[in-house]
Amino acid sequence: MRTMTAVELIAAELTDLRPEIDWAARAAAYNAQILGVHEELLTLFATIPTERRSIITNHDALGYLAVAYDFEVIGTVIPGASTMAATNPQAFARLIDLVVAEGIDVIFAENTDSTVLAEQLASEAVGRGDVTLQVVRLYTDALGGPGSGAETYLGMLRTTATLITQALASA
Repeated sequence: MRTMTAVELIAAELTDLRPEIDWAARAAAYNAQILGVHEELLTLFATIPTERRSIITNHDALGYLAVAYDFEVIGTVIPGASTMAATNPQAFARLIDLVVAEGIDVIFAENTDSTVLAEQLASEAVGRGDVTLQVVRLYTDALGGPGSGAETYLGMLRTTATLITQALASA
């Protein structure tokens, strides 16, 4: 038995509320768009060399993306999936050492969270080694404003993938 997609589940619920609308057809069309964007992301991410696919994030918000598109999250500035978690000095120091040892030059942060700790990590790592490190904000938890390219869900996926690719494929 095939598992329903989230879009199909929503369409099924909407059918109960507004049966005069063909929600199943709309769901099928939107699922096709999502699969099209998935193919675009596969093509875009394929331009990133294998050795550049180890990433550090502000917190573990990119776990699903990492699994789906063959990245490895090797560290997080804030441990765990919640931004409410607290970091500790020993873990932070180990992460700085990891950034320097692995030659990491980008930390990915979310557009809805503070980047203070990520910026501090970048500053500390640059001070300890011959590295340049940037913090790149991604659209992961909220859509972007007008003109951001992330005004819709599909736009958010494309824009985030482009930002990741630009940061990792350029070096």
